[in-house]
Amino acid sequence: MATVISYIQRNLVSKCNERWRNASRIKERFESKNVNWLDGQFRVPLERRVTVNYPNTSGSRGGRPSKPYEASSEKTKKRKNMELIQEYGLDCVLNAYAQELRSMGETEEATIVNIIRTASKNDKKKILNTLLRTLKTLHLFQRRKYYGPLLT
Repeated sequence: MATVISYIQRNLVSKCNERWRNASRIKERFESKNVNWLDGQFRVPLERRVTVNYPNTSGSRGGRPSKPYEASSEKTKKRKNMELIQEYGLDCVLNAYAQELRSMGETEEATIVNIIRTASKNDKKKILNTLLRTLKTLHLFQRRKYYGPLLT
């Protein structure tokens, strides 16, 4: 595209300026002397000006390098998560997550993920309430363990 524009600038604009100077910069004289040239067609030889886009064979993409997931902002993480869910579906993503937990040896966590994934809406609320009560109790237990003499 840039080569076509430069061709037009070199040829059409320079010829027009030359003819305008020859007409002493008078519009009527310019039009009367250049009737045929103005009515004619200006042809750009595109077949000689075609640029070929070769595929990238270096293996690296151009542009800004992407950050690792852990270093990304919360907004970027949310967007990437939504892209995964839209591409593969929530059930597939959760199943992959549970499988990865199992492969890391976290079988209890994988079981919890599967239980929550297959539970009904009411059961999920019950699980959440039970979990929150347990965490609150655990937190109080931890506080007593570390600050026991100060809390009494």
